[in-house]
Amino acid sequence: QKLDKKLKSKLRTGESIGQATTYVLQGSAQIGFSALSMVIKDNKTPNLTYVVVDESTYKPINQALIIPNHGKDSVLAKEFAEYILTSPVALRIFQEYGYDKAD
Repeated sequence: QKLDKKLKSKLRTGESIGQATTYVLQGSAQIGFSALSMVIKDNKTPNLTYVVVDESTYKPINQALIIPNHGKDSVLAKEFAEYILTSPVALRIFQEYGYDKAD
């Protein structure tokens, strides 16, 4: 929205999404940008409200599931990846925390 120069003196940057969320939850920031999954996780916090930012105003963050080289031959790693990507239970949990299914 090009407000960075106008708001520069009021902006505080966290080193991670968790730290930025903590600033708001602890009251050291009045407002913050966080991952929807973090806000949903902390939805039991009194007086915490959120607004989902219009997806047309930012480029989505594509996340990935990986199996590292040292696990590439692990049947269990492959089964877990398959479960995470296709299981209705896993997909429901992802949706509950604000994640969309990959295309």
